[in-house]
Amino acid sequence: MKVWLVKLPNSDLRALEDGKLRRIAQGEAIEFEYKIPRNLKFHRKFFAFMNAVYGIEKIEEEFSSINHLRKALAIAVGHFEILKGMDGQAYVVPLSISFKGMDDAAFDEFYAKVMVEVLKRLPLYCESDILALENEVMSFA
Repeated sequence: MKVWLVKLPNSDLRALEDGKLRRIAQGEAIEFEYKIPRNLKFHRKFFAFMNAVYGIEKIEEEFSSINHLRKALAIAVGHFEILKGMDGQAYVVPLSISFKGMDDAAFDEFYAKVMVEVLKRLPLYCESDILALENEVMSFA
């Protein structure tokens, strides 16, 4: 059973869905492990950034989709693994950036590396140009 908890000002933990905790008998011991979920707004900001970058004509010509661009950038910043295929060849495969696969700190580091990589490859664009595009996209999110 997965239960979302919220910490109250008095430091008590309270379930966001009372019904789930009612299934646990009073006095019953349960194991508790917590994970602070990654910031959804920051995740959306990253994909707004990807959309803004993909909207640059030079990028659209080079990559078939935003997903293709994201995977290429992941590989460029070292966020990949090498797998041996059935043919014995080594293949570079980008790692996931899913909520389950990365915490906030790792995602923040990944985002920063991606931004540096994009800016390095687009000398005609400066960070403020790309952030302006990102903010434009975020206004529609």
